[in-house]
Amino acid sequence: GVGGYCLTKDPAFAPAAAKKFFNKDLDFPFSKLAIETNNNMPQHVISRIELLCEGNDDIKSLICGVTYRQDVADTRYSASEILVKQLLAKNIKVTCHDPYIKYWEELDISVCCDLPDLSGFDIIVMSVNHEFYKKLDESVWDNAKIILDANMVFSKTKIQELRDKGIKVESIGRGEGV
Repeated sequence: GVGGYCLTKDPAFAPAAAKKFFNKDLDFPFSKLAIETNNNMPQHVISRIELLCEGNDDIKSLICGVTYRQDVADTRYSASEILVKQLLAKNIKVTCHDPYIKYWEELDISVCCDLPDLSGFDIIVMSVNHEFYKKLDESVWDNAKIILDANMVFSKTKIQELRDKGIKVESIGRGEGV
């Protein structure tokens, strides 16, 4: 998805522990690869946004979830921060929603606590799988044009229900075209 909170730190534990406890510099190629892959996920999400909104030079995006992981009110080390910064650098308009915070200190921006009218956005990016989003009534999404589920927020069943309503729904990290 957008990038996880565990992959940003957990793979670094093994090399640090090897140095501290065994005084050895050991190579952990899969740990390095996991960190590299995680760090590249925001750019992958942006590539998908650009592809899904191809031909639109004035993309308006809604980022749903800005905390570093689900169901917390902490934005430190959030993968969404990298995503939002890169979107803004590409002149993509960004509105952020998160049920747990009103102000994003690291970016010095206000965050919507109430879900805005979705008809005003070209794309909605589900970046944090807050329980809040999973429990919303399906009709909330009726005005959405495109949803990119970048963190497995929606079940396969929910994705199909949204598609049946004519909403374009894409996902990252699921495989099988779901």
